[in-house]
Amino acid sequence: MTERLVGALVGTFLAVLVGQACYWGFVGWAHYGVWSNEMAGRAAMARAEQDRQIKVREAQASKDAASLLADAEVARAKGVAEANKIVADGLGGSEGSPSTPARW
Repeated sequence: MTERLVGALVGTFLAVLVGQACYWGFVGWAHYGVWSNEMAGRAAMARAEQDRQIKVREAQASKDAASLLADAEVARAKGVAEANKIVADGLGGSEGSPSTPARW
């Protein structure tokens, strides 16, 4: 009778142990799913923030490039105007000025 009682106790203990393992496995799986979704959401937010920062930096670079190109165009126009003035002075003044008669 003692062997039957020990066998019953061991069987009951194992059944409870397996039941608890299954229960905590399901509970753990549910918590893992929540945690996994939270981590995926955080990763998506970080990715979106990084993409936004990249777009802002690209826009700032385009703005800076446009400003520098405009400055270069102004400098080029000043150089052309100065060159035209030098050529006109070398020819005796600008053609359209009333104080200088036309040479042709």
